[in-house]
Amino acid sequence: MANRENQGYVMGIIGLSIVAVMLLVTTVFLAIRMSDYHDKMVAAQGDAKFRSALSDAYAAKSDMLSACLGVEGKAVDEIEGFRDLIPGYKRGVEGTNQSNEIQQIADSANGIYEIYTRDMAFNSAITDSGENNTEADQTYKGTIDKMASALRSATENAFAKAQEANRIREESETQLASVTNTLQERSKALTDTEVKLAEEGRRNTEEEKRLAGVAKSLQDAMDVQRVEFDNQKEELQGMISTISDEKKVTDKENAGLKAKVNNYEREVFDIADGKIVRVAESSNSVFIDLGRVDGARPNLTFVIYDRAASDYKKDRHKAMIEITEVLDNGLSRARITDADPLNPILTGDIVLSATFDRGDTVAVALGGFFDLDNDGISDVEKLKRMIVRNGGRVVASHDEDGNISGQIDSTTRFFVLGPAPRTGTRKVVTAMTTLQDQAKGNSVDTIDIRKLLTWMGQRQGASIERLDNRTGGFKSRSPGGSGTRSEGSDTRADGSGTRSLGSGTK
Repeated sequence: MANRENQGYVMGIIGLSIVAVMLLVTTVFLAIRMSDYHDKMVAAQGDAKFRSALSDAYAAKSDMLSACLGVEGKAVDEIEGFRDLIPGYKRGVEGTNQSNEIQQIADSANGIYEIYTRDMAFNSAITDSGENNTEADQTYKGTIDKMASALRSATENAFAKAQEANRIREESETQLASVTNTLQERSKALTDTEVKLAEEGRRNTEEEKRLAGVAKSLQDAMDVQRVEFDNQKEELQGMISTISDEKKVTDKENAGLKAKVNNYEREVFDIADGKIVRVAESSNSVFIDLGRVDGARPNLTFVIYDRAASDYKKDRHKAMIEITEVLDNGLSRARITDADPLNPILTGDIVLSATFDRGDTVAVALGGFFDLDNDGISDVEKLKRMIVRNGGRVVASHDEDGNISGQIDSTTRFFVLGPAPRTGTRKVVTAMTTLQDQAKGNSVDTIDIRKLLTWMGQRQGASIERLDNRTGGFKSRSPGGSGTRSEGSDTRADGSGTRSLGSGTK
């Protein structure tokens, strides 16, 4: 009995265990099924979200294409907005595999926008008529309409040009017919002319034969004259040779005479112009024995040498003076413009100027660039005025373009040669060379501007140099033209008595 109860209890336990196992299996199966259903539901929701985003992306792309095409209801300024919506739909499905599809739509939209932008820029360039483009012109539909309008206009222009071409062709055919008739007439005239020319050629041939006979006769006469010419040529060459030899002798004699003349000119140049006859220290002035008959006038300047000076190259001048008043025929007053307190001016001191000569003017020639105040500007006109003011005259010079005026000859006292201008042309240098050759050919002394200014009594920082380096210095000369001159002494009778100026000849 007890065993039966135990068996029943065991059977009950076994039954309950089976039921429990079945319930457990069922629960596990149901849990698995529920998890599968949940995953499918989540996947379905994600897919639905993707499909919605994908649909929105396609819709934005479609709207962008509609705006690009110019479909009614879509504005051009919305194109970029539709394009920029697509990346936003991608962000809603980030992390899923489907986001790549939306990215492809975005990339496609960007590519379409780039093509649209390029096409609109190109179409605007080829269809722009000079007027402002409207919004419709920025769509493919507007561009096609605009291009169609331009094509119609071009077609109309082409048709008009074709009609004009037909008119021109008809006129050309008419003119061609007229020209053809004219050519036929001229061809006939040309044929007639050729016949006449052939006849004229025949006559010319006969004339050529006749002229050939004349030419032969002339050639024979020329041969006879050539023989006579050769004989005369030999005689003339002999005469030229004789004249050439005589010219050499004459040139040698002229050279000797020119040297004598130049020596005479140098002696004149080296003779003093006058003397100091009285010194008025209280009025800072002196009196010199030069007056109206000597050509003295106010503003002439002179340098003063010591009365014992014999070599003006070595002895420096002691003072400078300027004539202020011409008192009579043989006397003038002059103010002292420069003096050495340690070497005062004395009665009998010698008065000298390079551009002054008693009763005459000294001929001077100028060549080169003269800048007296170092400002880089030519002062040649100022220098000319100074020479004239000091009793001289300019007989030859050139301007800044190299044009020479005047000529140097044996009467010219000296040639003042300055430096060539820094920016001088070839003509200026040629002019300087020409004047220098003239001076050399006439044995005229060449000096620099400093020497000239010093001899004229102008203030100079450098010491005075003698003009002529080939002679022994200045020789004293008579201050008047009526005195008696002799070798070894030079005297003149005037109101103050007879005075000796030293050795010299003039």
